[in-house]
Amino acid sequence: VIAIRNFQKELMSRAQESVDFVAPENRHIISTTLTANAQGVQDIKNMITDLQNKIIGYSDSHVDHDKLYHLNVQFFPMSRGQDEDKY
Repeated sequence: VIAIRNFQKELMSRAQESVDFVAPENRHIISTTLTANAQGVQDIKNMITDLQNKIIGYSDSHVDHDKLYHLNVQFFPMSRGQDEDKY
């Protein structure tokens, strides 16, 4: 679990660095802040997983690759409820 966390942190750090060192036409970075209830959170997580699987399928179906990319998606609470984890 620690190795996975460290790997994810490293990938997020590389994404952050890309803002300064990768030309905008060679990256795509967006962000959105939204509200959701518990069911909405689960639905959004499912949509993100579906999108990831769709992108993997697209990549797998094309054989003329010339560059390695990483897709990194974060979805996390910006506020805390009384019974939620502290960060």
